[in-house]
Amino acid sequence: MLGIYDFLSKRINSTASAGLATILALSIPTLMAAENWDDHDRGGRSTALEVAKNYLESCDKNAILFTNGDNDTFPLWYAQEVEGIRTDIKVVNLSLFNTPWYIDQMKRASYDAPPIPSSLEHDDYRAGMRDYTPINERFKDFVEVKDVVNFINSKSAKAKINTSAGLRNYCPAKKLKLTVNKEIAKTFVPEEYQDKIVDEIRWTLKGNGIYKNKLMVLDILAHFNWERPIYFAITVGRDNFMGLEKYFQLEGLAYRLVPYVAKSPDGQTGVVNTDKMYDRLVTRFEWGGLNNTDLYFDETNTRMVMNFRNNYSRLAESLLQKGDTARAIETLDKCMVEFPRDVVNLSYFALPIIDIYYKLGENEKGKKVLAIMIDDYLTEIKYLKAFDKGSGLKRNMEITGQVLGSLVRILQIHKLEDLSFTYTDEDGVYFKSKGENKEEIDYSTYRINTFMDEYLSIQ
Repeated sequence: MLGIYDFLSKRINSTASAGLATILALSIPTLMAAENWDDHDRGGRSTALEVAKNYLESCDKNAILFTNGDNDTFPLWYAQEVEGIRTDIKVVNLSLFNTPWYIDQMKRASYDAPPIPSSLEHDDYRAGMRDYTPINERFKDFVEVKDVVNFINSKSAKAKINTSAGLRNYCPAKKLKLTVNKEIAKTFVPEEYQDKIVDEIRWTLKGNGIYKNKLMVLDILAHFNWERPIYFAITVGRDNFMGLEKYFQLEGLAYRLVPYVAKSPDGQTGVVNTDKMYDRLVTRFEWGGLNNTDLYFDETNTRMVMNFRNNYSRLAESLLQKGDTARAIETLDKCMVEFPRDVVNLSYFALPIIDIYYKLGENEKGKKVLAIMIDDYLTEIKYLKAFDKGSGLKRNMEITGQVLGSLVRILQIHKLEDLSFTYTDEDGVYFKSKGENKEEIDYSTYRINTFMDEYLSIQ
């Protein structure tokens, strides 16, 4: 401002230059606020809290919930600490679980949640102790996880090996097993899977060693005796599943560890517990305004929607397979209401929604979503092709091409094209014609039947 005043004072009197300098200086932040307010306004948006509640409400009473990042942890802490929501759940962040101070916290009761079940004492995991435990297989058969944890924690010299860092404890097996308490298991395993409950779950550790956080998870597994539900948030990476994912059951925004091989027909992680998923996703969960076109959502928020849509489509597919078509339709309808395309673009994970709508006989709904995606991705591929090769957009091109290819397959699988007609656009009014017959049609029908020609023309 002083620079502006100095410049102006050389040309006009001091009073006028001071006033003009003030006006010019104030106009800059005013312009910035006017142009950027909508991108920074968080008013009316409560996604962080609502999604946090949904994570917590995905768990049964007194659960241990493993999370990994900031966005699936900090909002949960806020929900428990400030809002008093589901204080019976022990939220365990796997990234922090490498630190002694955080492990100490987890070994204490918090709110209404009891401590984690654990045999290790502070000196067993203090800084520099068992930060990384190498695996040196001595046993080829499956070994009880409690015996492995006890061996890793042994003070005996026979339980240690020489390494470049000196004498240290090691893990003697990659193949682990955990005995199942069948009486407790029958209280939470769905009736349809109770005949599949196993005597012990078996899994194989990956890699050449175990970091401290995974050792602590093994310690919990060794001592929880199936008395507390154990969940992994859907945002936790596969590496942190430690090979347990074949025993995962999807119950909302979290996978529950269950004592049966939970193979999902769709090839994704975790078999769907349809009753719990329907109750939570369709009747109870709220999403904090993700269906409000007047609110601004940044990339962090919109990225999460991919996971949410995928869960709804997985539930709908599972209900369809069980013949529960009414609830399957309701599930997809709920998904489209909560996460409309006008707020968050339809990504690859929206493709199953189209497919399931057609399987359910909801052709008009499927047609509408399909036409929207065709428009969006044809527009995107044309935009990307306008750039020079080597502009760093190769990955974007690949993803867009994959989506378009999947849309082609949907057309072919459900036989959606009727090539016996000619399709025309006459000033925004759409027709199909055959010989002397000409019939007005809706835009979705026009878009679907002209897609292939346009798609092939840009290859």
